[in-house]
Amino acid sequence: MHLRLLPLTLALGLLSFGCGGGCPSGLALDADGRCAAPTTMDGSVDAGETDSASDTLADPCALCGGGTPLCLDNACVACREDDVCTGNDRCEPVGDTCVACLGDGGDTCPTATPACDTAFHCVECAASADCAEPAASACNVATHLCEGCARAGDCSHLAATPACDVASGTCVECASTADCGGAEGCDPSTHACVVFTPMSVEACEPCVRDLECSSGKVCVAMTYDDPRTAAADPVAVGQRCLWRLDAVGAGAPNGSCTNVEGTSSGMARSVDGVSATVCTLTVSTCEAHADWRVDCLTEDAAGDARCGLPGVNDSICRSGHLCSFFCETNDDCLVSAFGALCERSMSPPSCYP
Repeated sequence: MHLRLLPLTLALGLLSFGCGGGCPSGLALDADGRCAAPTTMDGSVDAGETDSASDTLADPCALCGGGTPLCLDNACVACREDDVCTGNDRCEPVGDTCVACLGDGGDTCPTATPACDTAFHCVECAASADCAEPAASACNVATHLCEGCARAGDCSHLAATPACDVASGTCVECASTADCGGAEGCDPSTHACVVFTPMSVEACEPCVRDLECSSGKVCVAMTYDDPRTAAADPVAVGQRCLWRLDAVGAGAPNGSCTNVEGTSSGMARSVDGVSATVCTLTVSTCEAHADWRVDCLTEDAAGDARCGLPGVNDSICRSGHLCSFFCETNDDCLVSAFGALCERSMSPPSCYP
């Protein structure tokens, strides 16, 4: 009776396994009762009994191809080295992807976009150091385009033109005397550092440093505002040596600018940073003063243009074809030398005769 129960128990066990304990599709129980790929008579895996799903589970790189043809650390990637990428692209080592550039000095970006930004794109500039032109020395980090300078730091990478002329947005040799050496001054007309001779320049003459002016004077950057226009729109007219109000001696103001004809007192800061009250010109320029009573040939716009500083309308050709300049009071005119007075009946008033 006991011998007959054994086959029945075995049959029930096999029936129970077949009903709920089988292996996934493509796998079978091995001799140890574990699910495995079926084997042939020689013990090799029977490929005919496996499917694509089990292949993928066994080899995660089986799906590599197309844009990610390589397998690295069980992951499909685009590249391992540059030579896998197309054209001049580089292999970015963190993401193992082909990019336009890496910014490591080994890029081959186009001439027009030689720099590499943080997103691995070839751009015109990634920093101001990539901008080599004085007229476009600053890198706009938003657009990656080189633009004109707005501050001194925008030109510091250009050895020949380390200063910024903010008005023009151009890098220059000097924007002020502070940009030059001790024996030099900045010529505002050229923005170049020039050597000067101490104590050699008189009142109303061009200068580059305070020390260049003769005794009692400082070098001041002057402006001129055309009285024939309603707007306050002064323009720079260069640096000139001007008397200090506190200067004493023959020809000096001695405390009053009426002692220096054609001037009135005003506060100024010299090119070397000295704050002083100086005797300056109210509504004229030094060039207009120098051309006083010069023959201007014709009493018209062409005649006016022959007087004073070109392009700033600081003079007028009056009757007799003589150059004159504008004024507010008689003190603005050269009274003792020529007996000139400010003729206020004219618009704007000018010195006459």
